[in-house]
Amino acid sequence: MTTSRIPQADPQEARRAQVRSLLQGARAAQRADAAATAIPVADPGAPVASYSQERMWLLEQMMPGYNTSTVIRVRGALDVGVLARSFAVVARRHEVLRTVFDERDGAPVPQVLPAGPVPVPVHEAAGGGAAERYAAGVAIARELMREPFSLSDGPVFRVAVVRLAADDALLVLVVHHIAIDGTSMRVLWSELSRAYEALAAGREPELPRLPLQYGDYAAWSRVHQTPERLRHQLDHWRERLADASADELPTDRPRPAVRTGRGAQVSFTIDGELGAAVNRFSREHNATPFMTLTAAFSVVLARHSATRDVTLGTPIAGRVRPELDALIGYFVNTLLIRTELADDPSFEALLARTRANTLASYEHQELPFEALLEELRPERDPSRNPLFQVLFALGDEETDDLVLPGLTAERVEVVDGKSRFDLNVALTRAGDTFTGIAYYEADLFDAATIDRLMRHFVAFLRNALADPTRPVSGVGMVDAGERERLLAAGLGEAVVFPEGLLTDLVDAVAAATPHAPAVTDSEGTLSYAELTGRANHLAERLRAAGVTADTPVGLWMDRSAEMVVTLLAVLKAGGAFVPLDPDLPVGRAVRILADAGAPVACTDAERAALLADAQGGFTVLDCGPGTLTESAPTAPDNGVTGDHLVSVYYTSGSTGTPKGVASTHTGWTNRIQWMQAQYPLHPGDTVLHKTVLSFDDSAVEILWPLIAGATVVTLPPGLHRDPRAIADWSAHHHITALHFVPSMLTLFLDEITPTRQPLTHLRHVISSGEALRPDLVTKFHQRLAPTGAHLHNQWGATEVSIDSTSHTCTTDDHDADVPLGRAIANNEVLLLDEHLNPVPNGIPGELYLAGVGLARGYLGDARKTAAAFLPHPEVPGVRLYRTGDRGIRRPDGSLVFLGRADSQVKIRGIRIEPAEIEHTLRRHPHVHDAVVTKWEPTPGDHRLAAYITTRHHGTEEDLLTDLNTHLSDQLPLYMIPSSITVLDRIPVNANGKTDHRALPEPKAAAEETATRASGAAEELVAGIWAEVLGRPDLDVHANFFALGGHSLLATRIVSRLRTALSPDIPLALIFDNPTIHTMAEAVGHLLPASGTADGRTP
Repeated sequence: MTTSRIPQADPQEARRAQVRSLLQGARAAQRADAAATAIPVADPGAPVASYSQERMWLLEQMMPGYNTSTVIRVRGALDVGVLARSFAVVARRHEVLRTVFDERDGAPVPQVLPAGPVPVPVHEAAGGGAAERYAAGVAIARELMREPFSLSDGPVFRVAVVRLAADDALLVLVVHHIAIDGTSMRVLWSELSRAYEALAAGREPELPRLPLQYGDYAAWSRVHQTPERLRHQLDHWRERLADASADELPTDRPRPAVRTGRGAQVSFTIDGELGAAVNRFSREHNATPFMTLTAAFSVVLARHSATRDVTLGTPIAGRVRPELDALIGYFVNTLLIRTELADDPSFEALLARTRANTLASYEHQELPFEALLEELRPERDPSRNPLFQVLFALGDEETDDLVLPGLTAERVEVVDGKSRFDLNVALTRAGDTFTGIAYYEADLFDAATIDRLMRHFVAFLRNALADPTRPVSGVGMVDAGERERLLAAGLGEAVVFPEGLLTDLVDAVAAATPHAPAVTDSEGTLSYAELTGRANHLAERLRAAGVTADTPVGLWMDRSAEMVVTLLAVLKAGGAFVPLDPDLPVGRAVRILADAGAPVACTDAERAALLADAQGGFTVLDCGPGTLTESAPTAPDNGVTGDHLVSVYYTSGSTGTPKGVASTHTGWTNRIQWMQAQYPLHPGDTVLHKTVLSFDDSAVEILWPLIAGATVVTLPPGLHRDPRAIADWSAHHHITALHFVPSMLTLFLDEITPTRQPLTHLRHVISSGEALRPDLVTKFHQRLAPTGAHLHNQWGATEVSIDSTSHTCTTDDHDADVPLGRAIANNEVLLLDEHLNPVPNGIPGELYLAGVGLARGYLGDARKTAAAFLPHPEVPGVRLYRTGDRGIRRPDGSLVFLGRADSQVKIRGIRIEPAEIEHTLRRHPHVHDAVVTKWEPTPGDHRLAAYITTRHHGTEEDLLTDLNTHLSDQLPLYMIPSSITVLDRIPVNANGKTDHRALPEPKAAAEETATRASGAAEELVAGIWAEVLGRPDLDVHANFFALGGHSLLATRIVSRLRTALSPDIPLALIFDNPTIHTMAEAVGHLLPASGTADGRTP
């Protein structure tokens, strides 16, 4: 069967739809107008290409191989001579099969060659057995299908026979798309059958005379498209596509800078039962099956793309006149069908909407797609198609139109390995059964991903037809088995940890090893006996001050041994510690303590005085250096269970008011015991406590080593911002485990040099709080892995006992997004859509958390708690937490972080992830760190702004020029920031995360001062651009397409460059190098040594 042609809509489909439209009162004005005047015979002295041929010619220049192929297995005594004469008859009748194309001023000019014989070479398939010969024959056919044509020299089609046996052969027909489409193939096979039958019987074929040739249609189509008609059509499409987004299916691999066309395919079926339901539902709603299938597929594509606005391409036969039906030629045009889902319609309502959109598209089908591109001027990117990435088509079943007397002929499916779109879904209807082939870019997707997408399409279609009045958001697209597998993938291992609270576990260590070192600070070391004894005594004081189970107790202290004693004492007293940033202004500290309802605050003498002055109405205990020297043998009875509060961490709120996360002992005990089970610590190991107390991982740095009999080493106050000090302390104290946010990990790794004392005791480095970048993993493995250290990427939320997933990094994480890993023990991570349905693998969704780590909620704020802690969609009586983070699940079940739900930005209709640009910037050798944000210098003018820190010692101008070149080499134009600002450091907040609000105003791009051409190459290119575009004084960094350039003008520029420099310059040059500067760099080596081109003065 045909495997590489562009499938197209059945021409009768369009006509039936238009008839329905007329019955509804709509007017197909242009079709009626076209029928009023016969198509005249064109002037043979002034041949022109049709709009469709012109576009196909342009595509061929950029990526050769737009072939459409058919392989037919013929059994019987095939007469190759008669076959060749039969093809010659067809080629003599249809001039388009003998047409080649000269290039004149960057445009194709057709030339019809004289009729002549058609060669039909015979290839012999090698092999001993029938199966071997068949496989060899298919391989030969595939090579014939892939071989490109020369449109300037011809021929534009070829025929070959591959002999499998004396009475068994493969007939291979390959035609360039510029000469044929799907309907034409049926014409060709019909005429070939009649010619072969007659010639085989010794008669001349009797075929009806053709009153027209394709060239007549091409000339008529140019005249028929008057400026007024074009304007009417353009007005419709401009309005219909306003603000449309470019669809982006999530890919399995990074998109290459230039598409290769390497493709593959998967097959799927809509069975007779479901197909009958499609046909019946379509009839009942005065629609066609194509409309019903398009509506369903658009919803599935929107879900996979995480969007509510989908634009599909669909081919239309383009034969607007009945007399064109007998012609062979390329009539097909591409229509766009946009589906908007923001209002969450029912499937019935969506079908009505799709019907109206499709009919409107059919009514305005005469606008050539290239004319639409010239009008809309979408961002051009050699890795993508303009305006749409997914093609969707439905046609009737292709019958075996080749009928040869005394022979049997059947189509054979041969995959040619080509794809012209990200995804091309071609459906064929045979009664109530629909069979489909999904052709896809193999550089982007795995077969399993596309197979899953098609299964979701069929499942959604079935469910939507079963309940068409239900909003489409509630219509499932996964079956029960897949749903169960998705939910199971998010479950952490069920583990029963030792009973007891964290303080019980610490007391058990103290009883077993009372003299072992528990806490070390700059003043000395406390043993476990000293630590627990002093905590017991302070707990009695706290109880006397009114602390009981669930009582919040403020903790406003610097890192020290006393702080560790105090934290344990609060828990032993039954209270929940409320940690405050040591640098917090007293006013904010008082507001937090008041919001928490804390009757007691533990602090040092200086801060105690500040709190006393503030008159907050709570008891202040001085727990600073030298104050906690008394000891008690046991802790007071506190009646605490796992359901009581362990902590209240305050996190920033979107309203500006911090929220107190009320966590329980059960969650924290599970979290810390999981850490110990996963990354065991032993007596003699050390963990550096370096994190600010108000950041939740600080408690992990304290409690994890203490339940294991290891030692907490507290970094002196202020040094947590000093990566060199952290490295020094880690070396001096033989640190076993460290925790960082990635932004600080970057700085720390810079300190790990060959001259520094090696961190030979370091086994575990934990990264959390921000996305861990691949370049950081690479740097870690280069600098710390050789001494035995492992890097663990953890993710979670304060609302679920800090971190809920973990992944140990490997070298596989150097070039791809670092996974979040899997859920920790007794926790659950769910990837859900906006309606809390499980999201299948490979589709972006929002991350939710559940399990024993879940907090009670936000202290004293039932409204915010209800908004963030939701009922579990699968387990009655269980809650889950909405994190606001986006993610995607890989086929192996691991999760990848995609950023905050609101971190994605849209620039000129294209969705962009700033993290991708940041990663590209960091790969530049002079860039130390980078942040990219959305910037709006004037209302509605959305741009990207980048901020970098650098190791560059030259001028900033040289650096920025180098960076722009670096970005241009690796990113499409629309992803290149309009501004790059060099900073001394990227601002971070108290928790070490990037503080976007502290970034300065971007440096405005110097657009007003155009950079003029300099040097022979730039001056040559600039001169050609100015001539073709009609615009002098061009900026060498201005984009060709942003200046009004389009594909035809691009061919004229390249044509002039070929004349001036080399005939071998490809058309793709301008798409890969769309500025004067980059184009000049690409062709500069072709300049003569004198610096001028042949016959031109630059």
